[in-house]
Amino acid sequence: MPNNSSEILQASLDAEDALIGSILIESTDGTRGAINQVAGVIKPADFYTEMDRDIFSAMLSCPLPPHQINTAHQMLADNTLGTGSISHMSFCISITPCSLDYLDYAEAVKRYSEIRTGKKRIIYKGAV
Repeated sequence: MPNNSSEILQASLDAEDALIGSILIESTDGTRGAINQVAGVIKPADFYTEMDRDIFSAMLSCPLPPHQINTAHQMLADNTLGTGSISHMSFCISITPCSLDYLDYAEAVKRYSEIRTGKKRIIYKGAV
């Protein structure tokens, strides 16, 4: 576990990007399976950046499988599609280590959100 606030923030951002990327990838199978499963774990407020919150919100409200094109269309309809939104989704897809780990990424996003907001403390085990 990271040991200072800048490491926690970077780990949080990495988890958020991997989660967004994995949902975008998994949605290309024509289903909403990944987004439906992670919706029970996290909410848009758990994301650190506004862009990731907007993307995730669009994925949740998109009636179609939330792959990149459908998510962009939903963001346009929600008036949240901003400069860089589509390229950020492409970036998230490109850095996702494994799209099948979306539940693990969602749990990490939730954990880091709780640490950032003070709802959860970091407990170190072992020698100090």
